[in-house]
Amino acid sequence: MKKAVATLVLFGSVAAVHASPTVTLQQPPDRFFQGETMLDVEATVDAPAEHLRVSLILDGEVVAERPVSDGGVSFRVPVNREVPLSLVQVCAWRGGRRLSCDVAHAAGLREFDLLRQTLEEMNEIAIALERCSQLAIGFNRMPQSLQELVPNFLAEVPHTSPLGTPYVYQAENTHYTLRAALPGSGEIRLEDGALTRLPAGALTDRESARLTRQQLLELSLGFESYWVDFSQYPTHTEELVPFYLRRLHLIDPYGNPYQVSIQPDAYALTGLGSDGLPGGHGFAADTTVVPDRHIAETTPYRGRHEYARLTLQDMQEIAGALAYYRDWHGEWPATLALLIGESWFSRPRSFQDFCGNPYDYQVQDAGLGHSRYVLRAYGCDGVPNTDLEEQWLYFFSANDEGYSTAPRPGWPWPGLFD
Repeated sequence: MKKAVATLVLFGSVAAVHASPTVTLQQPPDRFFQGETMLDVEATVDAPAEHLRVSLILDGEVVAERPVSDGGVSFRVPVNREVPLSLVQVCAWRGGRRLSCDVAHAAGLREFDLLRQTLEEMNEIAIALERCSQLAIGFNRMPQSLQELVPNFLAEVPHTSPLGTPYVYQAENTHYTLRAALPGSGEIRLEDGALTRLPAGALTDRESARLTRQQLLELSLGFESYWVDFSQYPTHTEELVPFYLRRLHLIDPYGNPYQVSIQPDAYALTGLGSDGLPGGHGFAADTTVVPDRHIAETTPYRGRHEYARLTLQDMQEIAGALAYYRDWHGEWPATLALLIGESWFSRPRSFQDFCGNPYDYQVQDAGLGHSRYVLRAYGCDGVPNTDLEEQWLYFFSANDEGYSTAPRPGWPWPGLFD
């Protein structure tokens, strides 16, 4: 009898040592978003730690291994933002034998769709904040609470983002920060209207290129407004705030600072593209804006909505100059080049659409001694009638007795994404 008891105790001791562990990932959760440059992993193990080691496996590659301590293990390892992770595994080993694993998959299509919905919603809140500040409470401060936006600027303030996490809003004087935590770790951060923190893969390169152009054009508007008052450009960008620009956005969507070169009569504002280096091709190409808000160089990728918006804005400026010319000279100019050197376009500029194609400008006989001009753009391919949706899409015209425009109606104005 005593022998049997002794044998039972020995068996129980061995079983305790060699019990099959269960590994449970606590961080990151399944369907996680990848953070900035470091990945934090935490797991628990419900088995004795003796002779037990836990390894971290990223996309099939073992990157770290360590013993269990106090029923758990944690890792902090660097990750490459340019190569998003797809699978995180944490496995327990004893004596060279894998015993148990737990996995977390990276965010999929559904999660990124919710992320984009969150970005659009945060963008709408940002627009409402700016309008409220300008129209309701004064230029020198921002709303102290998102509830101040209701009902005049927002119908309601959402309690949580589409990702299911609450919005956190903070304001001080003319600055504000809006945050939404991501599932697991990390956050979306919008500061003074600019997205300053995003998970890897949140924006496509095409969208990043468009946001770069948008931010550089906004910055150049401040330079041009300063020129109107002083006949020279500012020495430093800080001189533009707050009278010419409410705030400065000097970081591109990739997290790199914009390159700013200023002379009294010229400037160049440059975003270095996806690689953060001068030059490059494709999405790595530089984007540069020079005087008169001219995009001197940029990536070859342009959205149709962006083309419509920027081309129509440019054509409106040209149409205004044509009207001034007609009032001053009594006739339409034979070519657009005649607009340069007058008060409407005092400095040289190109007469090209957003994709670099020259505008189609003609002065036509309207009969009975009258004339009219026609100003057209044909889309990025520069060829008329190749796309039924673009046929006569970008079209301005005016006769001697009045001014009219006829861009195709109903073109959707883009939100945060084209």
